[in-house]
Amino acid sequence: MLKVVERYRVSDVPASPTMILFLLKSDLTNKYDLSSLRRFLCGGAPLSKEVAEKFKRKFPQVEITQGYGLTEAGAVSRMIGPEESNQHPSVGRLNPNMEAKIVDPLTGEAIGPGKRGELWLRGPSIMKGYVGDEKETAECLDSEGWLKTGDLSFFDSDGFLYIVDRLKELIKYKAYQVPPFELEQLLLSNPEVADAAVIPYPDEEAGQIPMAYVVRKPGSKITEAEIMDSIAKQVAPYKKIRRVAFISAIPKSPAGKILRRDLVNHALSASYGSEARPERRFLAEAADLLLNIIYCPNPPQTGVTCIRRHRCCLHTLDLCYHWPAIGNKVGVFMELVDEMLRTEVNIKEAVIKVKLAQLCTNVSPEPGPTMSEAVSKLERTKSCS
Repeated sequence: MLKVVERYRVSDVPASPTMILFLLKSDLTNKYDLSSLRRFLCGGAPLSKEVAEKFKRKFPQVEITQGYGLTEAGAVSRMIGPEESNQHPSVGRLNPNMEAKIVDPLTGEAIGPGKRGELWLRGPSIMKGYVGDEKETAECLDSEGWLKTGDLSFFDSDGFLYIVDRLKELIKYKAYQVPPFELEQLLLSNPEVADAAVIPYPDEEAGQIPMAYVVRKPGSKITEAEIMDSIAKQVAPYKKIRRVAFISAIPKSPAGKILRRDLVNHALSASYGSEARPERRFLAEAADLLLNIIYCPNPPQTGVTCIRRHRCCLHTLDLCYHWPAIGNKVGVFMELVDEMLRTEVNIKEAVIKVKLAQLCTNVSPEPGPTMSEAVSKLERTKSCS
């Protein structure tokens, strides 16, 4: 992308917060002439005020214009001119043909400016419903034509709209609700953190606790304890991050949205690895290994790293490395791993199921190892677990 901007003197770029964060933190921007850039049209996920301001300091000639919309509603808000564009982290004011109200999720009553609730929308661009799904339609559209967006939001006194997070992604810690996005922005403000995501992790006492997945910047040796201590100094006690895991890349959709379900599945599978049973440790490491291979931008190097760090998972590399498009089926694999852990199947059955998960992709360009070879290799490496 940077090469294209330099060659064609690109001025306006549609961007996700992921792209903006990359440009902010990457040294690659110093190798290209990006002086033609004038405006980034940002959407798809919230962009924090801190990230926007740091981006502005790095690229003072570039204006970030945010907006908000849904498939079910079309374009909802917009920003006009530099003054509105500086209202970070707002997504702008409502379009002229759109009505909106903020509704308390518990009482269903409309609430005033500055108070957080679910955003409801009404207007000529609102959908008629989901084809063939009357139940889902009834749940999100009321009798008066209001669309329930599922977004936790608020308006300020000047009519600017702010998107806080998805209601269904709020972490329920005891009697409190914790927005993952708020913690993610604090993590990203750490100079040793390249990327981060926060998910709910099950806890017997609290119900859920905030867990962070963190990508360290190259050369960083920041620890779990240092991350948790840093966040604890900036938030209320109920918002503290209480569990941290490091990962090579945060899984995201093409639009830049964090694939939290993949991380939740990974966290739950890894939690079984803390048990004493060798099968559980083996499967948890296998799941962690595969997730790192799938989401790393340079799989071959990651493979070498994982061989060094997870010698007992060599056979997993053999089984999956011939199927580079397994990323499209990661959910299938994680579900199989989770099922294996719950049912406590023996280790040979686990290998067979992993092999079947790979075959389900139907994209193997090269022959992989035979089942007998895989089981034989497993027997030689099982002692490492």
